[in-house]
Amino acid sequence: MVAHVFCHHSVLIETDFEKDPYYKFLKKFGAMDFVDDILNTGEETGLRFDTEPRFAPSHVLDRIDHDNLDLCLELMGYRR
Repeated sequence: MVAHVFCHHSVLIETDFEKDPYYKFLKKFGAMDFVDDILNTGEETGLRFDTEPRFAPSHVLDRIDHDNLDLCLELMGYRR
């Protein structure tokens, strides 16, 4: 939501699997309002948060949580 609403970034979800389960899950919780598209992995370039450094620039995280949220916001260009 922050990346889409406050930083005006396009938010893309990447997957190597079927897209429908991701869409249904995100739609159920209203998150698709903030996601621009669900793509196959590697189709687009740009800032990535990933679990491994597959494409540059990737910021490797196992999850976004309280401990690394400020860093993620800073990387997206969000200023409080």
